This record gives sequence, C-alpha cells and structure tokens, in this order.
Amino acid sequence: MPIMCISSRNSRSFIVDGKKSIYDWFNINGAGHRTMTHPENDSIKLFAAVAARNEVRELIPRFAQASGLEVDVTFDLNPAVAKRIQAGESFDVGITNPWFVDALIQGGKVIAASHLAFGRAPLTIGARIADERPMLTSREEVCALLLRAQSIAYTGEGTSGKSFQEAIDRLGLRDQVLPKSRPLGAGQPVIAAASGEVELAIAPMTTIMAAPGIAPIATFPADLELDIDMSVFVSTGVRDKARAMQLVDFLTDPAIDDFLAAKGVMRYRLGSRSYDAMLKRSAA
Repeated sequence: MPIMCISSRNSRSFIVDGKKSIYDWFNINGAGHRTMTHPENDSIKLFAAVAARNEVRELIPRFAQASGLEVDVTFDLNPAVAKRIQAGESFDVGITNPWFVDALIQGGKVIAASHLAFGRAPLTIGARIADERPMLTSREEVCALLLRAQSIAYTGEGTSGKSFQEAIDRLGLRDQVLPKSRPLGAGQPVIAAASGEVELAIAPMTTIMAAPGIAPIATFPADLELDIDMSVFVSTGVRDKARAMQLVDFLTDPAIDDFLAAKGVMRYRLGSRSYDAMLKRSAA
C-alpha cells in the first residue's frame, strides 16, 4: 500500500570552508571524469558510480600506497556504469547499484562470487547553507518540506532521480511536486541549489555532504527503502584477478567503515531489502 502524505538572491560562485567554488567542484567531480593514478596497461581499471566518487577519490591513494598497485578510475552515473559494462566496455573492478549487477552476472559480465556490498547512501534533500537545524527525517516533515518548496532539482538519468520519483509516487505527492521539479545532469542539482537557481536538491548524502555551498537538511523516510545501495564486483574479463580482488578486499574492509560513515556511507548486507521497485523504475 502506498505511504500517503496529507497536505495540511543568486550567488554564482563562492568559497565555503576553504573549498573551491561549486563550479570548480563540478569540473573535478562530473560524470565521465577520468582521474587518479596512471592509466598504464598494468593498472587496475575501476569503473565507479558518481555517487561514490568523493569516497573513492580519497580511498584509492590509500590503497595505492598500501599495495603498490595503481588504479585508473572512471566515474559515471550508476545506470550508465551498468549500460557501458553491458555494452562491452573493459574494466577490472566496478561499483554500481546491486540490482544492475545481478543482471550483469546473468549476462556473463561479472564474476558472481566477487559481488559484495560496498555502501548505502541515504537519499537526501539539500539546500543552501544556513543556520544549523535538526535533520528532518519523518514522513510528515519531508512531505511538508517538499510541498513548501518553490523549486527542486534532481538527476534525471541517475539512480537518485529515479528514487526521488519513486518516493513522491509512494508519498502521494507526484501531482504537487513533480511539476516544480527539474531533471538535470550528473552533479548539477547541487550546483543549482548552491547557486540559488532552485530551492532544493535531491542527491545521495555523499554528494550533498561533499559539495560546497549546500548542506543536507532532510533524508527520505527509512521505511520507503529508497537509499542508494552500491556494491563492488569484478569483471569476467579481468586482466589480473588477484590484484582486482585486492582492491575489492580493501573497499569492503571493516577498517574503513568509520571513514565511510563520516562521508555519509553506511555498510549494509546484500539481500537486506527488495529492489523490485527500483528495477521497474530503471526499466521504465
């Protein structure tokens, strides 16, 4: 049964807490950005979701220092990672949503035994930095926030955008909220909110916490089960399985749990929730 709700200045560029402007941040963090270490033939090729980019960008140098192995990273939206792998793009290790990985395993693209949970980022609402306030988490508070807002931005082709649409459907808010919501490209909802072009941005907690000029003010109710789950896996075409598994072991090591938690990523267990709604939404 749907969970219902009952309805009852622009700054284009700035520095926040020593961070670069939101536009510089996007240039560094945008989808399709290839970065970090050396793309030699013997490096590990990691294909990672944009939702995990900030954590990955900090973790990979630590892995390289500890292992002596180089990693070449490419970022894209969660659905795009899956599509590019399905289309035959080469990689060694990947990070995307687990419901996509199940299909990649069935398609012979991923080693089934290598598929492990990486982390869960809450689906979050962000706004321009203001005075500190308690995080809104209840159904009533989130519904009221969405109904009050004049404008909302979300990622049109990303998992967070699909989750947002699923959320407003299940909260009974589609007719009131969708007309004032704008689908944008990867990383752009937080830019629009930070610059004052829209009032609210919908994104994974990881993205909102890392972007300058914007802060998380609410998370969607936990009982909706629409957080952004990500898992890690190894390609069936991996060039060196032992080295690839070293990276997988590092990314799933409990030793980095506290680091991830501080970035808005919580560990979870594969199979701990149903992905039927997201599978249907992704296929639409």
